[in-house]
Amino acid sequence: MATTSKFGICGFLWVTCSHLVACSSPHNGCEKTGHVCIQHPQCQNNPVCYPLYLIDEIICPPLTTARPMSGIHPNATWKQNGHTVAGSIARLSRPTDFCVDDDETVLAAYESTSSSIAEWKPDARNVRIVASSVMGQIFHGIRSPQGVAFEKATDSLMTCDKTGKRVVRWSRLDGTGPVTIIPNIQCRDIKIDEDGTIYVAHSGKVTRYRRGEKQGTVVAGREVNSNPSMSLSPSTRISLDRNHTVYTWGSGVRIVKWTRGDAEIIPIVGGLVEGDYLAIFGTIGGLSVDQRGTFYLTDTSND
Repeated sequence: MATTSKFGICGFLWVTCSHLVACSSPHNGCEKTGHVCIQHPQCQNNPVCYPLYLIDEIICPPLTTARPMSGIHPNATWKQNGHTVAGSIARLSRPTDFCVDDDETVLAAYESTSSSIAEWKPDARNVRIVASSVMGQIFHGIRSPQGVAFEKATDSLMTCDKTGKRVVRWSRLDGTGPVTIIPNIQCRDIKIDEDGTIYVAHSGKVTRYRRGEKQGTVVAGREVNSNPSMSLSPSTRISLDRNHTVYTWGSGVRIVKWTRGDAEIIPIVGGLVEGDYLAIFGTIGGLSVDQRGTFYLTDTSND
C-alpha cells in the first residue's frame, strides 16, 4: 500500500474500510497518534488513516526482486590514488560522518571547532555551511553533530545533536529548521532507510522509529539479546543494508549483525594489533554493506 508521501508499507488488508478514518485535509494527516495516511487499494485508493501496529515488514515481498544489485563485482579493485572531493578548510576538520545524495553532493558533519554540517556540490570550488552552532536562532544551535543522514523523498537532512540531546531534521528545499524530531536522546549515530524509517544509536542500543511513531522499538543491544557478549558501547555506530538488517560496531574490530532479534558476530580478517600489514585490521572508522553482503570498511589505525 502506498502512503501519501510516496512511500510504501506492508500491512494486513483484512481491516475493512468502514473501520478506517479518512485522512484530514488539506495535508492528509492523521489526528490520532500511531496512524499513517495511506491510499488503500480496497478503499478506492482514498486517503485513510492506517494503524502502525498492523504494519509488518515480515510480510513484505523480498526486496531483491525489486531492486537491482549494486553492480560492484565481488572481486573488484580500486585505484590506489584517489582525488579529494570534499577537502578540509580552515574552520572544518576531522569529520564525524558524511553521506552522498543522488546528485553526488557530499554532506559532512564536523564536531570540532564550529560544530557544522557542510555541503560540497560536484565541481564546486567553495563549501557551503548548511547548519552550524554559530548560526544563532536560525538553526537553534546544532552542537556536536554525530552523524548525518539524507532523506531523498523530502530533500531533508538529519543529524544527532549530541550536546543538545536530540535528533533534528531540516529541509534543504525551504531552508527552515532544524526541527527536533526525537527529543531527550543521547545519540551517537543516525541512519534512514528508503521507507523513511530512522535508526538511532544511543545509550548502548539501537532504536528504530517508523514514520509517525513517537516511541521507537529497540532493534539492537542487550534488550534484544541478553548475551553479555552482545553488549553495545555508548559509542556504537550503525549501518544498514537493503533488507533493513542493522550492523553495529564500535571500538576495536567487532561487527554485530542484528536480524529481527537474532545477533551474529561477523568475523573480520585481522586483529586488534595495529601495524603496517594489510592483513592486520586495527580500528573500524566506517562501514558500509552492499546488496551482496560485501563489507566495505575503513581502518583508522593503519595507513
